[in-house]
Amino acid sequence: MATWAGCGDAASNSQASLNSQTVRYECAAGEKFAIQFTPDMLAFLTLPDGRRVQVDQAESASGAKYTDGSVTYWSKGRDATLEFDGKTLDGCRQAQ
Repeated sequence: MATWAGCGDAASNSQASLNSQTVRYECAAGEKFAIQFTPDMLAFLTLPDGRRVQVDQAESASGAKYTDGSVTYWSKGRDATLEFDGKTLDGCRQAQ
């Protein structure tokens, strides 16, 4: 079972409601991150270093895109890419 440092579940997160959905990803180089969607249309990314940022949905030609201007998450199907701190994590897949 994978350890998800900083990727708390809805029960442990005071900003989340009981009906939120968390999607966890594992990337090609071993990094892990998660995105949480709340029923009130908010999205929170938990970065590999444990930081948590609120992101807003942005226009995307295909798939889903969320950003806060400095952190950007894209997904299509089970695949995702995350950009933060000048790094790009690609080859990320939804964790089982």
